[in-house]
Amino acid sequence: MAAIIEARSLQKYFIESTGRIADLFFRRKKILKAVDSVDLTVNRNETVGVVGESGCGKSTLGRTMIRLYEPDGGRIIFKYDDITHLKGDELKKYRRFMQIVFQNPYSSLNPRQKIKDIIKRPLDLHGFDDSMKLVYEALDNVGLPKDYAERYPHQLSGGERQRAALARAIALRPELVVADEVTSSVDVSIQAQILRLLKKLQEELKLSYLFISHDLSVVRTISQRIAVMYLGKVVEEAATDELFANPLHPYTAALFASIPDIDTPWEPQLLKGEASSLYSVVKGCRFQPRCPYAKQICSEEEPPFKEYGKNHKAACWLYER
Repeated sequence: MAAIIEARSLQKYFIESTGRIADLFFRRKKILKAVDSVDLTVNRNETVGVVGESGCGKSTLGRTMIRLYEPDGGRIIFKYDDITHLKGDELKKYRRFMQIVFQNPYSSLNPRQKIKDIIKRPLDLHGFDDSMKLVYEALDNVGLPKDYAERYPHQLSGGERQRAALARAIALRPELVVADEVTSSVDVSIQAQILRLLKKLQEELKLSYLFISHDLSVVRTISQRIAVMYLGKVVEEAATDELFANPLHPYTAALFASIPDIDTPWEPQLLKGEASSLYSVVKGCRFQPRCPYAKQICSEEEPPFKEYGKNHKAACWLYER
């Protein structure tokens, strides 16, 4: 299957002040490794889910892959072209094919603009002559009436705002959409509607999705493949059914154990210790301070991210002989 986008050893670091006077004098900074040497591929017409606890780097990964953040290392390949260091008009040519739907539709839509102007803006920037026709087309695609074009965001419900945000993303007819926690700000009934809409649009418009979420049940519903992140690293990746049936990494197993099951007695798997900080990642495996199976080598060397089953990759010393 042909890839639409690939991240190869992708890195995104943030540098911040320590807040200490002595460090200010000596110009010492804190380095937050939000995305640290991540490899990830999204194929055409595929949905790849990215899961992990808050602060693990999921959203940063998605934004860096579509060049909303400048990468600090690695490469980004979009449709066989290296876009890692493109600037200005060269990058703009690819922008229309890579869109994002943000987590919070209450802050991602300009409250001073009508819905038609919000959707029309990117169309005008990319030189579309029939932009209003495409605005109405996008609204129809996401199930919003034509007259919603004249409304302001505050006149829409939460689910309708998310549909409007999705309309803005698909108006340019992109090939890749990063869906960043798009169901987290709406209730469960609206979540189901949004997921059905995403699947419908994928079939009709031949879209590929990078679907970012902390909700495992949502990701399981929509994704063909899932990557599990922990402290800036992808620690496991596999087809959805394979991952849920046979999680290899102890962190993935702990995540799945947190899902309540009404059919069987449920006891969540409690992890010892606390997660390391992204500012000061431990040596070796990043999960070893909390891992019930940690060995000596886990605190000394970082495990390789490699295949241990058909298209099933993990970064864990448990499977190294």
